[in-house]
Amino acid sequence: AAMERAMARLDHDLAPEGERIGGPVRVAGTAGLASLLLPAFAPFLDRHPAISLEVVGARDAIAAIQQRQADIGFAIARTKPRDLSGERVSSFVQAPFARLGSASVRQVVWGHSMMLANPQPWARLNAAPEGSHCVEIDSLAALHDAVGAGLGRGWLWDRIGEADARLERLAETAPAAASADIWIVYRADLAVEPAVAALIDAAPEIVARFIEER
Repeated sequence: AAMERAMARLDHDLAPEGERIGGPVRVAGTAGLASLLLPAFAPFLDRHPAISLEVVGARDAIAAIQQRQADIGFAIARTKPRDLSGERVSSFVQAPFARLGSASVRQVVWGHSMMLANPQPWARLNAAPEGSHCVEIDSLAALHDAVGAGLGRGWLWDRIGEADARLERLAETAPAAASADIWIVYRADLAVEPAVAALIDAAPEIVARFIEER
């Protein structure tokens, strides 16, 4: 896969003026991660105006790749599945947040379908407590917006929670098992198209840009 990406870059560099990498690329993201990152795709799309981007709705990016619903996935996981190729892009650390000054004890939690798709420890931090009144959501953006609006407390990606002036970080500490990473994943048994290879290479830059712009 690394050799194919290198060849794709070489093809691009040696292409006659006017010929550019292009074609459709389908992108999935765990819990709406691809949609959350979308504003940070702008420089990549500016460099590759012939690439068409389709964000695939998926609760789990790994399943979307395995089922061929997407070409590339931004996945939240502790380890990369053996049947996929991929690279670690960033850490994914969660912390509890609430709206500044809010007295609400209601929890903002993942909905049932989201938990079925992602039963991992990182997602179980936002599992619905037994017998409690909650606000159920199904994407990272909705989770952040719900906590920011004061609808309840929830575990957020710490880097975006700390950048939001509306929020305060609570004292509770997450268990070590709940930490995870962001991976860019794709099928190991398929040839990597040049447009896909270009996005794989740009993935760390996209995530880093998103974090910087919060």
